[in-house]
Amino acid sequence: MCSSDLYVPAGVTCYLLNVHGGSTAVAGAITVNRSGNPLTVTAPQVGIGGTFTYISGGSEDHNYRVPISIPGPDFVWLVTRPNAATASTSYGTFEYVQF
Repeated sequence: MCSSDLYVPAGVTCYLLNVHGGSTAVAGAITVNRSGNPLTVTAPQVGIGGTFTYISGGSEDHNYRVPISIPGPDFVWLVTRPNAATASTSYGTFEYVQF
């Protein structure tokens, strides 16, 4: 499955397989973050799986050799950050399985 954000229910584990992101004009970076149980308001936001850069007008596709396991309950989302403020459009997704 593909997503840019995901809720992992209690009793389920999500396995992050791949992350993909890029932009139409400006270089930047993509990260996947998690915050733990969404019912806990003090849960910190933590980056998982590394930060990957993409070139101007290009993209980055990273497959994890060993899937990253994220036990639920948890909330997971992708962030793309361009290196400059322009009219460029950033995009991203990640692939996962959960059971």
